[in-house]
Formats: sequence, C-alpha cells, structure tokens
Amino acid sequence: DSDRIITGERGYYNKAKKIGYISMGVEMNYKNQQLKCDSLMYNRKRNFVELINNVRLSQKKSFISCERGLYDFSQKRMKFLGNPTFLNKGKDTLSVSSDTIFYRVKDSVFTFIKNVQIKSGKTSGNAKRLEFHQKKNIAMLTGNPVIFSATDTLTGDSIYLYSSDNGVDSVFCVVSKTFSKSKDGITRLQSDMGKIIFIDGKPQKFYFEGSVKGIFVKNEIKRKASK
Repeated sequence: DSDRIITGERGYYNKAKKIGYISMGVEMNYKNQQLKCDSLMYNRKRNFVELINNVRLSQKKSFISCERGLYDFSQKRMKFLGNPTFLNKGKDTLSVSSDTIFYRVKDSVFTFIKNVQIKSGKTSGNAKRLEFHQKKNIAMLTGNPVIFSATDTLTGDSIYLYSSDNGVDSVFCVVSKTFSKSKDGITRLQSDMGKIIFIDGKPQKFYFEGSVKGIFVKNEIKRKASK
C-alpha cells in the first residue's frame, strides 16, 4: 500500500481472510524503518504483521535483532521476543538486551522488560526494567538497577542515564549508594540523590545531596614476618 512495501521470493494471500504469508528473503520498508526476517505473516484486517526468525530492524540510529517480532500498525507499536538485542549507534554504542522489547514508533521510546543488561563503552549495568527515550537520549532504569565501571558502582531506587553520540555524559540516581575503589581502599556513600559526570567515558565528578553518609574502608595489607 502507500505506506508499506513488503517483498520476498515466495508469497501466498488469502483474500477472504485478508491474510498474507511471505517467505525467503523477506524485507519490509515502512517510513524510515527497514525490517528483515525469514518469513512474515500480514493480517490486513487487524493491520499487523508477525515477523519470524532472524528478525532485524534497522533505523538511522538504532538496530534490533531477535527471533520473533510483532508490529501493530494501528497502535504504532512493536514487540520483540526471542533473545532481543538493541544497539544505539554512537562513539560508544549503547547495547541493551532483555527478555522483551517494546517500541512506541510515534515518540521513539523503547521499553525493555526483565533481565535487562546494558553496556556503553566501559560502563555496564542491569535492572528489571529500562525505558529509553531515543530522541532525548535519556534512559531510566528501575527494579534494583545497578551501574558499574572498573572502579565505581552505583545503585538506588531508580537511575537515569543521559547520553549523546559520545556515550554516557552523566548519571543521576534517586536514593543512591555508591562504592568507589582506589589503591588505598573503598569509599562507600549513600544519599537521597547522587550524580556522576563522565569525561572521556570515565566517571570523573561525583555530587551527592540529602542525608549524605560516607565511610572509607582502608585496604588491609598482610605482611610476612621477617625471619
């Protein structure tokens, strides 16, 4: 139709039920999106498609791969299942995997549900839920979220990541707990709010506000008694 072009090497269409099946090198172009898969079922009556096996969604700044996808054109919403992985392109590519990914086409919002794993450059994290607003480059993690690097770990009730094409710029945490390692020991801080500024992909500046408590635990070095 005027919005969608679906192509493949083998097809079948049931005119009475308004259901079509396409297989072998399937490709669908819809506005600025390109979808590829092994086979596709198009239900014209319900206005949705089901994509099966080796599903790939490509956009200008993002890419999703999975084994099964559902696209509801009426609701302008997509659902990805079967080991879905999301990539947001930039200097440090944002990579996210979860059990399920939902995508609201209208406002470019991705929602990741259960077993969320996130990585950007030298920064990693996990949570039960993540909502990524692609146009604003803001990600919100909830459900025991944790963000960590080689030397620092941040956890709290909710964590917000602000990013750009250069990677993560800053992290804001509500009811934050921070653990920072150094050669001398570990610094533990907790507060109502915490903020971390990243420079060249590394956490460099730390700000804490409200009921701030901290403790420094010095490394214990065991020395052998001289004979």
